[in-house]
Amino acid sequence: MRKLITLLLLTYHFVGFTQTTIKGTIGDDVGPLPGANVVIKGTSLGATTNLEGQFSVVNAPKAEQTLVISFIGYETQEKSIIVKDGLNNIGNVTLSQGTKLKEVVIQGDFRGTEAKAINMTKTSPRIVNVIASDG
Repeated sequence: MRKLITLLLLTYHFVGFTQTTIKGTIGDDVGPLPGANVVIKGTSLGATTNLEGQFSVVNAPKAEQTLVISFIGYETQEKSIIVKDGLNNIGNVTLSQGTKLKEVVIQGDFRGTEAKAINMTKTSPRIVNVIASDG
């Protein structure tokens, strides 16, 4: 009888401290994304993916949670999951690339006397300030 009570107490002890873990893999169309961030929304719990794009968030609160998955240059994605005791595998998540930037063209020109003034400043053996006459 004493052994039975001890066994029940130990079982209750281990069941009460079951660890919850959320695992998964983050990638894009080409392959895994190392360094992607996975955070449980509204908490500071999260993880960063390894070189294979895999992550693991330990001690996640048991309830319906929203994972916020982000990576620089990609659109942030949110995924809902019901966290239960033990391992919760969300599988593979594919991020899509964000909006691409348009081309930016920067133009400039020197006026004749400005170019001469800059050249005089560069070639002078002493520290000199030269101001262009038209500038």
